[in-house]
Amino acid sequence: MKRILSIFSIYCLLLGAGGSFISAKALAVDVINPSCPTPTQITNGATVPAICTQTDGTTGNTLFGSDGIITIITEILSGIAGFIAILMTVIAGIRMMTAGGDANTLAEARASLFHALFSLVLIVLALTLIRFVLGKIT
Repeated sequence: MKRILSIFSIYCLLLGAGGSFISAKALAVDVINPSCPTPTQITNGATVPAICTQTDGTTGNTLFGSDGIITIITEILSGIAGFIAILMTVIAGIRMMTAGGDANTLAEARASLFHALFSLVLIVLALTLIRFVLGKIT
């Protein structure tokens, strides 16, 4: 159980430090001078590359926008991590209820509960930070 908890904690820390992974991807795109034409350029007859087209057919930033790849991947990963954190919280609660007065089992269950709740807080903060940064980029 401790091994699973430590692996999950490391995963949550990596998700929280996801900015380092996103920044490597962001360096591949020129955010200051994007290749996608502005709406004014489109009305003046500029062609729109396929990378600049959203799933609904409108133009926009497909890497960082609301339908962007980074946004979708971040939300999927944080959803999975959040589900695992809630599952760990439930398991720790069950372990606390079934401890039967054993001090060691109760202490391990409390530690698991603390780590699961701390991981959940980290996931929420990481998602908030990533959404804030992606909102500033687009």
